Amino acid sequence: AGGRPVPPVPRRLVVWGVAAVVGGLALLGIAVVGSTSGSSGQLWAFVAIVGGVSELLGACAIAPALVARLEPLARRLQGSWRMAARGLARHRTRTGAVVGAVCATAGLAIAASALVQGAEAREPDHLEPSPQTVVVSMSVQTEVPLPAEQGGGTVFVDRHEPPSGELLASLEDAVPAAEVTVLREARAPVTGRSAPAGWDVPMPADAVGVPGPNAGVTGLIGPGGAVQYHSYSTLLVADDEVLDALELSEAERDALAEVGAAQLVRSGGGRQITAVQWDHLAPTVTPSRELPMVTVEVAHSLGQPTDLLVTEANARELDLEVRPAALLLRSPEPLTARQRDLLDDIQYEAGELTAGGAVTSATVPGQASTPVEHRWLSVSMHRPSSGPTPLQVELGLTALALVFCLFVVGTSLALAAAESKDERDVLTVAGAPPGLLARMAGARAWLLAGLGGVLAVPVGFLPVVVFTRAVEDDSYVGQYPLVFPLRTVLLLVLVVPTVVALVAAATSAAAQRLRPVRVSTAVFE
Repeated sequence: AGGRPVPPVPRRLVVWGVAAVVGGLALLGIAVVGSTSGSSGQLWAFVAIVGGVSELLGACAIAPALVARLEPLARRLQGSWRMAARGLARHRTRTGAVVGAVCATAGLAIAASALVQGAEAREPDHLEPSPQTVVVSMSVQTEVPLPAEQGGGTVFVDRHEPPSGELLASLEDAVPAAEVTVLREARAPVTGRSAPAGWDVPMPADAVGVPGPNAGVTGLIGPGGAVQYHSYSTLLVADDEVLDALELSEAERDALAEVGAAQLVRSGGGRQITAVQWDHLAPTVTPSRELPMVTVEVAHSLGQPTDLLVTEANARELDLEVRPAALLLRSPEPLTARQRDLLDDIQYEAGELTAGGAVTSATVPGQASTPVEHRWLSVSMHRPSSGPTPLQVELGLTALALVFCLFVVGTSLALAAAESKDERDVLTVAGAPPGLLARMAGARAWLLAGLGGVLAVPVGFLPVVVFTRAVEDDSYVGQYPLVFPLRTVLLLVLVVPTVVALVAAATSAAAQRLRPVRVSTAVFE
């Protein structure tokens, strides 16, 4: 075809490109680790931006070497694919720029999809309420003012109680077929001079009648003796109704009765512990006791703020106070959207009625002022996700990458057509059919989008690998989950190039019908 030999890609360009990619990933890792320290957030953001730009520039430097591999590939191809591959390889500068642009967009889609799927995989510890259950509790927070001789300030004491009266009637009307059960909680009572968790202000010496503060489980002892500290103010008493609602098997009930306490985890995974530390915060009881636990896998929780169960007999042995705390409504069918709306309205109206708090009728012994109570209704139920699913996110990112590829590849093919007019004239004189040019345009588009998608896989996924290895989340066992976005990769490497190729071929064919190829006088000269 009269083409001049193309010089090889300089090796130093490839070496510098690889060094830029490695350096960019290193900067990203440093930025992720530095951001977890909580200092100089703007500095670490700048370092992350520099690392991302460096990796992208390195990929652009490597792109011409990848395009050069089309030259030996063309020898194994036939027809329009052979001419398309050879034409792209002979214009490495322009082809490398297009491949780098496609790589940037596709790499962003791959990285975002991997992070979204990783976030979805982070849920093994999270238990969702059953679609058929509702747990309703009246939360009461009491502000106990202390006199100056007791140190002054205010102590906040929390408790829960099941709703009754008009609220109970409204709940039964909202879910008329539901079976209503009273849930009970076990918590440490306050006796003598002690303080709630997180407060340095001492309680009055004679405040024996004050409900127990937020004291309870402060440590989770996992396998190997590792202790993770969490805040649990109460344990849920394992009544028969609770066990039925959780659908525990006979073997699991026997294990719970034998050990005396259990931790609920999600089926298929989750943090598993062997014991808990129960702190009473009272001078008359041992400050800390180890409570053995058995792990029970369940599909759903009851929506309570705790995933720890205790038998009533074990609660009595631990000197825990057992009292009603909430109502469990079990519907034979999953709640409808209208029922959820009615429950939300009940919660909102109850909050309006109790806004601002109310002065209690009983006073704390030895106190000159009256404590103030704040009440609000807590409704815990299954709420279907209203956000996009990971598949929808992947399809949306792929669609954006497709639009960008169509624009970039279309612009590149238009420039190539203007520059290779003589080549088209030679093909026309040689008797090439009009459909050959259309097929060549489609083949070039497929190769450009495909090469960009292939290069985007390491460019987009390697930063996610660095992120997952650098981030440590104390709320979950292990590190951030690393998930390879296979669906997104297949869409970007196979589907997007195919769509771009079809559009390019159809556009070229339509252009030739509207404006047939005419041989220029330059060919005969």
